[in-house]
Amino acid sequence: MNGVLRRVASLRARATLVGVLAVSAALSLGAVGLVSELRSAMTEGIEVTARTQLDDVASLLRAGSLPAQLPAGRGDTLTQVVGPGGRVVAWSSPSLAARPIGQVRPGEEGVQLSKVDGIPGATSGADAQPEGPYLVLAQQVPASAGLLSGDVDGGVASAGAPAVTVYVAATLHPVDQATATVAWSLVAGLPVVIGLVAILIWLLAGRTLRPVEAIREEVADISGDDLHRRVPVPDSHDEVARLAETMNEMLDRLQSAADAQRRFVSDASHELRSPLAVLQATLEVALAHPGEIPWPVVAADALGEAGRLHGLVEDLLLLASLENGGESRRKEDVDLDDVVMDEIRRRRPISRVVFDPSRVSAARVAGIRRELARVVQNLIDNAERHAAAVVSVELSEQDGSARLVVADDGPGIPPAKRDWVFDRFARIDEARSLESGGSGLGLAITREIVLAHGGSIRVAESDRGARLEVTLPGLVDGGDDTGQDQTRQETLA
Repeated sequence: MNGVLRRVASLRARATLVGVLAVSAALSLGAVGLVSELRSAMTEGIEVTARTQLDDVASLLRAGSLPAQLPAGRGDTLTQVVGPGGRVVAWSSPSLAARPIGQVRPGEEGVQLSKVDGIPGATSGADAQPEGPYLVLAQQVPASAGLLSGDVDGGVASAGAPAVTVYVAATLHPVDQATATVAWSLVAGLPVVIGLVAILIWLLAGRTLRPVEAIREEVADISGDDLHRRVPVPDSHDEVARLAETMNEMLDRLQSAADAQRRFVSDASHELRSPLAVLQATLEVALAHPGEIPWPVVAADALGEAGRLHGLVEDLLLLASLENGGESRRKEDVDLDDVVMDEIRRRRPISRVVFDPSRVSAARVAGIRRELARVVQNLIDNAERHAAAVVSVELSEQDGSARLVVADDGPGIPPAKRDWVFDRFARIDEARSLESGGSGLGLAITREIVLAHGGSIRVAESDRGARLEVTLPGLVDGGDDTGQDQTRQETLA
């Protein structure tokens, strides 16, 4: 039962059902319209024939030369002329001589139409009338006095002569027969046509959805261990092909994310293993020789490794939070120049290098102050670690953006590694970075923060040393910052 319901609920079955219903409705309306149009056209043709016959008899009456036995009518028509007293004075068939065809008495102008099931007179034999129903046309026509007194050829009718009624009856039986035949043919043929349409839609829907089923089966078999697999892309260049391409692009992103996660876990495990190993070795040596090693030294070494381990864990947590969207990001107006100058002021007394903030001017951005402070701290920390003697900082507003540049006079970054340095645990000089306590996450964290603020970061061209450039969307500030810049330079001096 569930299998039947699934088949009925399938897209292929629904498409077939909708198509069959639509075609059935269209064919049914077309059939009704066809039968109606056929009946209308045939009835109109019979009416035209009857009117022509009526005009012929009226012309004979006006000419005063109407015979008692009227000439044979056009088609299957019956003609009769009735005087004012209801006496039949002329007819096209002897069976019509007894009684009038109709009881309609038209006015002086126009032709009156009516429909009757039968007419009086013989219905069998040599003088048999055609089968009904009949369309009856009636018209009053002036007649001569001789015609009304019994002399059929009584002269031309005068303007004041009494009028007679001319009846022309035309059978509608052919109309009924033809429409019935067509209707029954359509009733018998429509189910066949609808069945063929259903089969065609079913086959076309199956053929159209076959690539979708192939995509579904392939995706169902893909797990986290085989993200390298891709779904087949049909050569149809239609929506299904674009769906397959989109699925493959998504699998590319998933594979990249999974590979990055595996590398991250591997690198993090390696980075965490080092301080833990050092800490464990220090404690094991101290326990093995409790009387030979001073415990304050052991505690200081252990505390240093624990601090390194704590910083590494904090960086990893921050990086994971940034990559996952982080907390609700409520941005505010931040004076980036104040952030830069506060960091330089904090480092200047204890740093081995000279800081040059002479090209720091006012710049305001929308962001989270503590994250932007982390960007400045990481950039300056990286430059200070690799600088020989001088770290220069530039900050300016250009074209609605804040541009921060931190440069050093150290060995610089090779061109081949200018993008790589922003990866996790990237260290150009492994030994020096480990000696200085760098985790290799600073620039990776910086990049994530900058991207989260809608900015960009890159390693710019430099004649000497490394030159890192950050661009952030700025805020338009109408105030004059010249005095602020001058006061800031005087304070640093």
